[in-house]
Parts: sequence; structure tokens; C-alpha cells
Amino acid sequence: MNFFFNLKKNQKFFFIIIFFLLILTVVYIFLKEKDKEDLSQVKEVLKTEKDDRPNEPEREKTIDSQKVVKEKLEKEEVKTKSQKKTKFIKEKPVVEDVENIVSDSKEATQTILELHQGLKDISGKNSTVLKSTTKLINETYYSEEMLNMIIGDSWKNADNQTKKKMIDVFEEYIAKNYIKRFSKIKYPQFSNLEEKKVGKYKMIKSNLILSKDEKVSINYLLSLKNEKWKIFDVLLAGSVSEIATKKSEFKSFIKDGDINPLIEALSKKNKILLTK
Repeated sequence: MNFFFNLKKNQKFFFIIIFFLLILTVVYIFLKEKDKEDLSQVKEVLKTEKDDRPNEPEREKTIDSQKVVKEKLEKEEVKTKSQKKTKFIKEKPVVEDVENIVSDSKEATQTILELHQGLKDISGKNSTVLKSTTKLINETYYSEEMLNMIIGDSWKNADNQTKKKMIDVFEEYIAKNYIKRFSKIKYPQFSNLEEKKVGKYKMIKSNLILSKDEKVSINYLLSLKNEKWKIFDVLLAGSVSEIATKKSEFKSFIKDGDINPLIEALSKKNKILLTK
């Protein structure tokens, strides 16, 4: 009796539970059907992608074809490189000519011996050797390279006629300075010619013997011009560069990149250099 009374009393609550369970059942069924539909779509997509891909024999055939083409290209590349290398080897001597090396070394030393002999000839004389000394400087000095290093951009920008004038007054200036110095030295001697390679240049080390107890170290830097080694810098006492000295000396005469004032200044110096 009490059971039915309680059941009736809680009838409303009972129906609520039943209704909630029904809703859960419907939702579960709906979600399950949805999952089946999604799964079916996924399978359809996978099937389509599989159908679009070539079958395995065709795929292997394509890969094999690509390998053959690649190997052929690699062989052609190796063959081309081999031909180029063979051509290079044929054109380049296998062994350098020893006689050329010896001759090359002798020519560098010969330039200095030629200069030294000319300087010895000045001893005890004065302006009477100007012509021969100027010619000596022209034959042993690389004036264009020296002026390029001394003047820089102003030299590069100058026209050929201006360069020719500059070279002439510059070589005369060097010649007269040598005459002025060596005309006062009696029987100058040079010794210990030692050659050293400095990159593409050569250095010839020597000593000017002034007396039994006095000598001056003079090192010459040479560069190759028209198959002859020529002097482009002189290092007095082994370290004082003629290029550095001349650069400092000439700097004030170059006006706005114009070297004509320098040419005029050197011409004036040349006129009085041997008169003092």
C-alpha cells in the first residue's frame, strides 16, 4: 500500500526520467548514423584517390624511365667534363721549361746589373752623362707603374699626351737625382745581389759600398713589362720606399685631379737640379 502511494506521489518525477532516457536514445541513434555516413564518404574519397593513381607496374615503369634519363644525363656531363679537362691538359705544358725559369731569373738580376753599371759610369762626371743616364732609367724603370702608384686616380684619369709628358719629366728627374748623387762618389761598388720572389713581383737585394767601413742597403722591387723585368720601387736602407717618398713630395702639386701643375713643377726642378 505504501509502495503504490509512493509511486503515485513520485509519478511526475518518474515520467521526467523516462523522457530524458528517450531523448538520449534518439541522440545516440542519430550520432551513430552520422558516423556511418562520414565513414562512407571517407572511403569514397580514398577509393577515388586510389583510382586516380597509376597502377604499380606503370609507376615502376615511369620510375625506371626517369632513372635511365638521369643516368644518361650524368654520363653526358662526365664525358663533357672529361673532354674539357683533356683539352686543358693538352693546352697547358705538363712541366715548366727549366731554361725559361733560369732565363727569367737572370733577366731580373740583369736589369739591376745594367742599372748599377750605368751608375758606376756616372762617378766623377756631371751633366755630360745626362743623355745616357736618362736612357738607362727608361730601360730599367717601369715609370708608368711607379706613377700609377704615386699619383693614383689622377694618373688613371689623365689622357695619353699628358701621361707622356709626365713620364718624360719624371724619368729626367730620376736621372738627374742619380747624377747628382753618384757624381760625388768615387768608384762606387755594389755587392751581394740576392733575389727573392714576392707574389708576382721580384725583389733584388743589394748593397752600395761607399767605403771600406760604409755601405747602404738598397732593395729593388721589379715587375714584368713586355717580357722584361723593370724597377717600380727602390727601398733605401731596406725600408724607405721611393714610391712613398715621391707620393708625399708630389701630393701638393696635384690640383683637383689635374697633374699638369706637377709636370710644370718637375720641369722647373729639372732645370736647376744639376746647377747647385
